[in-house]
Amino acid sequence: MDHAFLRDIALETERLRIRRLCVEDTGALFDMMSDPETCADDGGYAPWKELNEAFRKVVAAFAAEPDRLAIVLKETGETVGTLHLMDPVSARAVPALELGCCLRSGYRRHGYATEAAAALIAFLHEQKGVPLITAGAFDFNVRSQHMLEKLGFEREGITRFDTDHPVHGMTDMINYIHYRP
Repeated sequence: MDHAFLRDIALETERLRIRRLCVEDTGALFDMMSDPETCADDGGYAPWKELNEAFRKVVAAFAAEPDRLAIVLKETGETVGTLHLMDPVSARAVPALELGCCLRSGYRRHGYATEAAAALIAFLHEQKGVPLITAGAFDFNVRSQHMLEKLGFEREGITRFDTDHPVHGMTDMINYIHYRP
């Protein structure tokens, strides 16, 4: 699916702004992507050790993609997390996008991820006509599973992994769908 419609995205909720990720978000992204717990929960990747030129290049590449979004607190202007839209791994019979969400550790358990994801889901369904949104959560990440279910996602199945997660060992991905024809 063409993600160009996200280039000028600007959504607002009661407490948040959702906008394209930009290079000015580098510090916040480093805070998030250097935290071992966040990296383990987000995708099982190794945390960044230093905010160097290689990291800046990664952020610049993210900022160039229309489907990488920043979650920003209205009150302070601080970037507290990200939303990411991707084409689903498996082929679908209807147009679909896969949703990912990640928050900096100090901003979890305040409802920011749920609030931001709800706004983006409504935008995708109601304004852009995307009928199917998929998402996944590691089997150990119960908080993410609860958030997806609170947002109206339904469990679709489980993807079995044949590699070890760096922290949790053998793990599976719980797959979810949010369908609105």
